[in-house]
Amino acid sequence: MRFFWKVLAGMTLAVVVTAWVADLRVSGLVQSSRAQTLERRARDDAWLFSRLARPLLSAGDEAGLGRLAADLLRQLDDRRITFIAGDGRVLADSHRDPSAMDNHAERPEVRVPGEVHRRLSDTLDRPMIYVALALRDGEELLGYSRVALDASVVELADGALRRELLLATLMALGAGLVLALIVSDRISRPLLRMTTVMSALGRGDYRQRVDPAGSSELRNMANVLNDVGRTLQERESRIVAEVSQKAAILSAMDEGLVAMDRRGRVVLLNNAARRMLAPGAADGVGARFADLARDPSLVDAAARCLSQAERCEGEIRVGPGGEEGNDLAFVVTPVLDPSGRAEMAVLVVHDVTTLRRLEQVRSDFVANVSHELKTPLTTMRGYIEALLDDPDLDSDQRGRFLMKAGRSTERLTAIVSDLLDLARLERGPDHAGAEPVDLAELVADCVSSVQNDADERGVRLQVSVEDAPLVLRGDDPALVIAVTNLLNNAVKYSPVGGVVDVRLGLEPTGEAAAVSAAAPADVPADAPADVPADVPAAAPGAGLGDEPTLARRCVRLSVADQGPGIPLEAQERIFERFFRVDKDRSRQLGGTGLGLSIVRNVISTHGGEVWVESTPGQGSCFHVRLRLSEPL
Repeated sequence: MRFFWKVLAGMTLAVVVTAWVADLRVSGLVQSSRAQTLERRARDDAWLFSRLARPLLSAGDEAGLGRLAADLLRQLDDRRITFIAGDGRVLADSHRDPSAMDNHAERPEVRVPGEVHRRLSDTLDRPMIYVALALRDGEELLGYSRVALDASVVELADGALRRELLLATLMALGAGLVLALIVSDRISRPLLRMTTVMSALGRGDYRQRVDPAGSSELRNMANVLNDVGRTLQERESRIVAEVSQKAAILSAMDEGLVAMDRRGRVVLLNNAARRMLAPGAADGVGARFADLARDPSLVDAAARCLSQAERCEGEIRVGPGGEEGNDLAFVVTPVLDPSGRAEMAVLVVHDVTTLRRLEQVRSDFVANVSHELKTPLTTMRGYIEALLDDPDLDSDQRGRFLMKAGRSTERLTAIVSDLLDLARLERGPDHAGAEPVDLAELVADCVSSVQNDADERGVRLQVSVEDAPLVLRGDDPALVIAVTNLLNNAVKYSPVGGVVDVRLGLEPTGEAAAVSAAAPADVPADAPADVPADVPAAAPGAGLGDEPTLARRCVRLSVADQGPGIPLEAQERIFERFFRVDKDRSRQLGGTGLGLSIVRNVISTHGGEVWVESTPGQGSCFHVRLRLSEPL
C-alpha cells in the first residue's frame, strides 16, 4: 500500500498547490478589476461634477458650490465631492466644513490633475481614491473639481471574495481528494497485482496472469506482462520436454555416456554408464571420475584427454576375470573452448562382451569346421594316393579303399549339407514362408524316411500319434530336418533289436506353463556359446506365426531310444555344434556333430523348447514342445 499513499499524497499536493495558485490569481484579477472600476467611476464623476461646478466657479459663487455639494451628497452618498479654488483653498465639501479644512494646493491629486491617487485621507482617516480635474477659462485657472471614493469598499469586497474563493478551494480540495483517492486506487491496485505477478514469475511460477483493468496504458502493461508469462511458460515447457526427451534418450541408450568438466568431475552420467562402470553408485554426478571408474587405463585416458585436448580410445575388461568379466570399448573426446583448451570431456563406452564372445565362437567354429572337414579329406587323400601309388593293387583291397574313400566323401557331404542347413536356419525365421504344417503327417513322413536305416540296423520304430488336430504355422522343410535328425540319432545309437519309441500328442496347458516357469535341470539356462545372439535357445512365443503366450495349446514330440545314454555333465552341451559324447563312435556312425544344434535352432525359431532326459546305460529321450495354431 505504500505506492497507494504516495500516489494519493502526490495528487493531494497537486490539488492544494493548484487551488492556492488559482486563489492568488483570481483574487488578484478581481481586486485589479474592482480598482479599475472605481478609478473609472471617479474620473467619470469628476468630469461630470466639473461641468456642474464650472458656472459657479466662474461666478465665484461659493454658496452655490456648497449647495451643489450637498445636493450631490444626498444623491450619491458613497462619494465625497470637493471644490477647490485655484490657490488650493477649499470652497465646498460634501462631508466637512470647508473653513475647517487645510489648503489642498499640495495634495497629490491637485498637483497632478487627472490622475488617480490612492492614499489615506487626512480628514476622514480612511483609504480613499482621489481624482481631481482642473477647471479653466481659457488660460485662467478657475479651480478644481475633486471626487473621492472610499477604497475600503474594495478591500471589504476583496475579503468577501477571498472567503468565497477559500470556500470554493476547500470544496475543490475535497473533491480533488476524493478523485485522487479513486484515481490512485485505480492505478495502484493493477500495479500491485502486476508486482505480485512479476514476483511470481521471478520465483518460476509462470502460470500467474494479470486481469487487464484500468486505463489503456495499464491494460497494455498487463497484456505485455501476460505475454511475457505465457512466453516463459512455453519456453519452460519446451525446456522440460527437451530435458525429459534427452533424459529418456540417455536412459534408453545401450552405450554408456559420461560427461566430465576440466577438473574431472562428473556432470552427466546415464544408466548404461553407471551399470558398466559403477554398478553400486547411487548417482555419480558430482563425483570424481577417478573414484567412479576405478580402472587405471580409463582414468588415464580421461586425464590425458582433458590435459592434452586429444581424443583417446581403448578397451578394458571390468568385473571378475575369465568368462564372467565384461569387455568395454571406450572413446574419450574433448570439448574445446575458444582458446583450444579442453573445457569438458565426453566418454562413450560400448559393451563389446557379446561381440568378443561371438568372435571367439566364430574362431572356435572355424577351427572345428576345419578339423571336421580335414578328417574325411585326409582319409580320402590317403586312400586315393595309395591307389595311385600301387596300380597293381588287388581288386579286393582296391574295392575296400574305394569304399572307405566313398564313406569319407559321404561324411564330407553330410557335414557340408548340415552346415548349409545350420547357416540357413541361423539367418532367422522365414515368416513369409510360414505355412500350416500337420505334425502328424510330418512325423509319419520322417519315420518313413528313416525306416530303411532302422531295418538295416535291426531297430524297431514304435510310433504313437494322438488322434487330434496337430497343426501349426511354420517352416515345413526345417521341421522335417529337425525331426529327421532326432530319429536318425535315436536309430544310430540304439542297439540291434532295440526299440525307438516316438510319441506325438497334446500336452496339458498347466504342464506346459509349469515346465516353462521352471526349466528342466538338463536344459542350460543360458544359450550355449554357438547360439547366435538373436536366436534364443528356447524362447516361448517367438516362433513363426505364434503369439507370446503359454495359454496356447501345446504339442509334445518325444523320441526315446535304448542307447548308451548321455552323462549329466554332457547334457548341458549336447546341443552345441560339433559336440560329441563319444567322438570315435560318432564318426563310426557317420555323425557330423551338427544334428542336435540344427534341431535346437529349428525349434527355437518356432517358439518351442527342446531338452533331453537321459540316464547313462538306460538310453535317452529327447522332448520337443511346440505351440499349435489357433483352430479356425
